[in-house]
Amino acid sequence: MGDISDDDDIVDDEPEETRPGPAQAENAAPGPSRLPAAAAPAASAKPNAFARLMAPASDALQWAGADAVEQNNYKGAGRTRRAARTAPFYKILEGMPICVDGFRFGKIHGCTAYFLSHFHSDHYIGLSKAWTHGPVYCSAETASLVRSSLYVPPEFVVALPFDEPFEVPNTGGVIVTPISANHCPGSALFHFRGPQTRHILPPPPGGHHPALRKGMSTYLHCGDFRACPAHVEHPTVKAHKLDIIYLDTTYCNARYCFPPQPLVVEACGELVSKLAPAQCQGPDVGLEGAEQWRERAPTKREAAAMKTEASESLARKAMQGWLQPDAEAGASNLACIKDEPVVKDEPLLDDAGLDEEDAWESAHADVDGGFRDEVDRDELDEDAEAMYQEALGDPERPGEEALWRVKDEPVDEDERKALALLDVKPDVKPAASSSAAASGSTPAVRSAFDMLGKSNAETFPDSTTRGRLLVVVGTYTIGKEKIVLSCARALRSKVYCADPRKYRVYAQLDEPELHARLTRNPLEASVHVTGLRMINGEALRQHVAAMRKLGADWQRAVAFRPTGWSYRPPAGIDTVSPALERVIEVNQATGFDASGLQPTRDSTSEFRIYGVPYSEHSSFFELSAFALSVDYERIIATVNVGSPQSRAKMAKWFERWKAERKRRAFVPVTPRASTFF
Repeated sequence: MGDISDDDDIVDDEPEETRPGPAQAENAAPGPSRLPAAAAPAASAKPNAFARLMAPASDALQWAGADAVEQNNYKGAGRTRRAARTAPFYKILEGMPICVDGFRFGKIHGCTAYFLSHFHSDHYIGLSKAWTHGPVYCSAETASLVRSSLYVPPEFVVALPFDEPFEVPNTGGVIVTPISANHCPGSALFHFRGPQTRHILPPPPGGHHPALRKGMSTYLHCGDFRACPAHVEHPTVKAHKLDIIYLDTTYCNARYCFPPQPLVVEACGELVSKLAPAQCQGPDVGLEGAEQWRERAPTKREAAAMKTEASESLARKAMQGWLQPDAEAGASNLACIKDEPVVKDEPLLDDAGLDEEDAWESAHADVDGGFRDEVDRDELDEDAEAMYQEALGDPERPGEEALWRVKDEPVDEDERKALALLDVKPDVKPAASSSAAASGSTPAVRSAFDMLGKSNAETFPDSTTRGRLLVVVGTYTIGKEKIVLSCARALRSKVYCADPRKYRVYAQLDEPELHARLTRNPLEASVHVTGLRMINGEALRQHVAAMRKLGADWQRAVAFRPTGWSYRPPAGIDTVSPALERVIEVNQATGFDASGLQPTRDSTSEFRIYGVPYSEHSSFFELSAFALSVDYERIIATVNVGSPQSRAKMAKWFERWKAERKRRAFVPVTPRASTFF
């Protein structure tokens, strides 16, 4: 896999001639826009409303400063040089020289520790083999991906185990404890506790920094997370009141109270079992023994390195031949170096000379956006979506500037139609079944309009009468693996990755069952994994047609598109300003099973697509339950913060959460199960 950072397009002005150790980052020179903190003005004896608005810690001032900073970051030199950018305040822990998920700003003057919450590109963007600005702290799985996929120098990557306190060097004694975020593999919350030692960013315009707090400060940075009882019950979280929660507010909108993740995962396996009962009988595939999928052909880069080594080895043998009486042996060896392919098991090349992974990327980059560009954004409210489109500028090439405004996943017109449950039937008819092909007829295309409201068994006969079922699951670079495994367990199946580069990502994860089920032979697996944006009717039919050419006997296919976009609230539910007590009551009384999964409107009797209300971000209900169950002083939103209107809506919910906590006498929400609220 090549370098998947954006450094090929953005020139960083930091020299690469030397690579200082992590400890040296603290003494780096300030960038052009890193301004010294202004001196604090004298306090007014009698603060009025205006004085309170202009107070050092005023949210209004901080957000106004963030708006100004981000607008300047993508003008002039900031468009091409990270060193000319300034990080907004919510990327830096208050009073501490620590940055979380702020790599797109390059070196931040005064920052001595950079933290990465998880391996999604809207969080790691800016990391590359050229990174020398300071140590990057993350979980072990994320560290492995950062080293193997982004080629960040190993000496700058520090893997931290979950649930173990670690004193961060050069921070004045800050202790960090990583906690599993329940987001994607390797994702982490970071619990920080330590003294405030310095402000490393310029003060907001018209304001000044607050005095450094005496004693210890406690912060919880959520990165991206799916809130669950384990978070509020974690002993580290409960040990001290949280001064600030840096909160993942992707779904801070009462419209998005989608079902609990474990129930949705279960429902997918249940649906597959109903659609193909014959395939769900008998023993599971063997999960023991060698993992054959690891025995892949070398990539183009690896093959070149192997060829060089083999050539050098033959050259050494040739030299020995010259020193021996048999000169013909030496000549023979030289001939081998020049004319013979010296690498055994070299990867198969297509007509254009591409290896398996390069050929896949060449064929799919224009369709799937490219594996390297997969990023994570489950959902936007209407205001945030409008801001996202406005921020893109050039719709053909989304810029980095979109990242600060919303969770960034490129949304093209085709994808938008899919997310809206595809209002138009496809123009391309599905591939004919083998029996239809033999008779020369084409089966009629049945719209999902004709099937909605009917049972799955009535509209999609099981495998005993219609042939075997193929399940295709859309995923991010990492994420959604729970649905993949649920379907594989139901079908007693192996798992095949349509993108061959996915295997190298999965190899870095601590997922024994997934590793045991993986195969590189598509005919061995009834569950295939592909990019999330490849889940549409035409792509599904093309995939099945390609498999049939290889000899597959699948006559039907089901595709799952797991995303929060798929959720639609029930009719009659207040999604504008519901009472929090009612939000808790209704959601805890609501279950979910396979009957809640309905095909999209471009589905047919042979090819069906399901929008699955599955997200790896917290629903609004879960955010509310989390906020009502932890002891904290202040919340800072980190997602959908590019608009004053969006921030104002979220701020109202923050105020209501605090009021509801008092009304409940600080009694936490009682979860329904150990894994969800």
